[in-house]
Amino acid sequence: MRKFLLIFLICASLLLYAKPSLAAKKRTRVSGSENITPVPSNLPKGVVSLVTLRSDRKALIVTLSNFSNIDRVDYRLKFTGNGLPQAVMGTIMPTSETVERELLFATCSRADCSYYTGIKDMKLEIISNMKTGVYRKVIKPYKIKV
Repeated sequence: MRKFLLIFLICASLLLYAKPSLAAKKRTRVSGSENITPVPSNLPKGVVSLVTLRSDRKALIVTLSNFSNIDRVDYRLKFTGNGLPQAVMGTIMPTSETVERELLFATCSRADCSYYTGIKDMKLEIISNMKTGVYRKVIKPYKIKV
């Protein structure tokens, strides 16, 4: 009976003080939304973008190309400026092979612009609306010191 009690106490203490194994947990990576469905590889590619910061750091220059299967491109630049959420958005109807847009970090009235300060949490969304009716959405986050 003493051996049984001793074995019981040893097992109970091991269970009480045992730490869970972290290696047994499966790691999963989530990117974006959980409802993302894979796009078949035979669909045409969306628009190609090249994004650079203007030399004075007061605008983002977005260069778009590859409009062969595109009806229209919508873009949205979301960021926080002056402590408030801000956005710049527009639509491009492709008329040439390459289109460039300068997205100012400012509010403008005619030629007078008031530039935002403390810009952070910047995300650029580019939505390619294909001639086939399918659309592709690309979201790119940016960290910029302005």
